[in-house]
Amino acid sequence: MLADMLLELGRPREALIEYEKSLKTDPNRLNGLYGAGRAAELALQPEKAAGFYAQLLKNCENQASSPRPEIVHARAFLADRNASPRN
Repeated sequence: MLADMLLELGRPREALIEYEKSLKTDPNRLNGLYGAGRAAELALQPEKAAGFYAQLLKNCENQASSPRPEIVHARAFLADRNASPRN
């Protein structure tokens, strides 16, 4: 909940630290992976964001076509990232 609060307050770097701590004790939770991905994305750490989103989608592969916003966002982030040329 601390990570969620920090993210809501616009403090993504701090939120990311808290999400990472939470994922150590409760790995692979959808909300934790999504929150960590979102925090990393907002903290301008796209590699980390991609890793969290990829794990989220891997965990939810049976629901790949789900309209759930977290899954939709993770798919879109990774698709945009794969479509963009990298420097």
